[in-house]
Amino acid sequence: MARRVARALAFAIPFAVYALSAHRHLMYWDMGEFALVPFIAGISHPTGFPLYIMVGWFFSHAVPLGSVAFRMSLLSGLCVAAAAAFLAAHIDDVTDHPWLALSCAGFFAFGDIAWKIATRPDPHAMAILAFTAMVFFLLRWKRTGSPRALIAAAFAFGCGVAVHPILLLSTFGLLLLFATEVHRTQTRTMIQAAGAGFAALLAYLYIPLRSLWYNAHPSDPTRFLGLPDGQPFFNYGNPSTPSRLLSYLTGAEFNVHGGVRAIGSLSGYVAHWSTFAAYAMREWTVFGTAIIVLGVIMLVQRDALRSIGLLLMVVPCIAFAMNYPGEADRTRYLLPVFVIGIVFAGEYCGRIVRPVWVANVAAVAILCVALGLFLGNSDLFRQSYDRSASLMVTHVIVHTQDDGIIIAPWTYATPIAYAAYVGHRLGGRTLVPHWLDDVSDAIPRWLRTRPVYVLDPQGASVFGHRLELIDPDVGLYRVF
Repeated sequence: MARRVARALAFAIPFAVYALSAHRHLMYWDMGEFALVPFIAGISHPTGFPLYIMVGWFFSHAVPLGSVAFRMSLLSGLCVAAAAAFLAAHIDDVTDHPWLALSCAGFFAFGDIAWKIATRPDPHAMAILAFTAMVFFLLRWKRTGSPRALIAAAFAFGCGVAVHPILLLSTFGLLLLFATEVHRTQTRTMIQAAGAGFAALLAYLYIPLRSLWYNAHPSDPTRFLGLPDGQPFFNYGNPSTPSRLLSYLTGAEFNVHGGVRAIGSLSGYVAHWSTFAAYAMREWTVFGTAIIVLGVIMLVQRDALRSIGLLLMVVPCIAFAMNYPGEADRTRYLLPVFVIGIVFAGEYCGRIVRPVWVANVAAVAILCVALGLFLGNSDLFRQSYDRSASLMVTHVIVHTQDDGIIIAPWTYATPIAYAAYVGHRLGGRTLVPHWLDDVSDAIPRWLRTRPVYVLDPQGASVFGHRLELIDPDVGLYRVF
């Protein structure tokens, strides 16, 4: 009975907290995009996140709660809370200590980064659910030899890659963990597991097929402005041909190569170890980090191959995140690290610490860490009242003509696009989600028939034209 209650609470408590603190209104940046694109079944920025888009489309239409933005935030909360529940289930399975497991779930769920991801539209929430489920089933397979567990682990891995290719970085550790048990696995089971993983990856077919559909059924109003196919939100990058699809899936536009190269470079780790340590201590606290480090040391001594395999699943994430140039929020890529860190902490406290009363004290200590994180990050409850993006959109609508063309860079374009394609608030206005310099050649043509506006709070200019500031509150200009 205690086990069932603890596992249920490991999901229910984080989810309740996430639901109460979730973003409910328009959002800037990628959050605005991921509140919009799943609802319209569009194509997001690379690498597409196809499984997230498809699940998000279903969830945003099937769950009639609040705004579409809130529904997509709620989906993230469900995913991260489920990840916490999988984490608790694993700790309970290997330690037979349900309340320690519940404490570990809170240790993960109320960290600053995990909590933020769980309260906004973000594919990383679904990716960390897939990663945690994969770890749970993989380690269960190693303990029990259950064929179903291996198949489930492979399917979770495929789903995770279909959400975000960051899970490919766990391949090194997966291969080591698999190699240590492959001798007692039937060929039939391995084939079934490979099939399950491949079946999940078929979600990537959504991207070229949907792109072809949009080419045949134009929905993007920017097409009538003479802009090339492949504009954001509906058909980003137009990945309808093999060459475009390859460029899109590899993220060539975003220069991810720096992060990938750093995985095999010792200097990539050395140069940024202090930055990662700061992120880790913010997520785990100093005391929690000390428990995790001690857990890693002790478990490596007890079962070296298993422990090294778990570490290899996440160490590449550190190098990638710390060396990804131009990434505005690198901390999202560290979520797998935080999961594995708490696996080490929970297993250490439940399996190695003796006598039993000391293990119970350790469980209470982890619970205190979780409560401390909850209190320390409780300002995130204020997110639900954030209407800054909604106010910005209102300013734009009030100060522009109904037939206007609005040029806005990515950060500000995404909430305007949400207002246009989900809220249908823009009327006859057309949003051009670009920097001004990217479309300056087209502006003279547009000005012949329609008014043109630029949203840029940092200040804007275009050669050969005069920009008049018409709303200083948001940085809105009219082009003459």
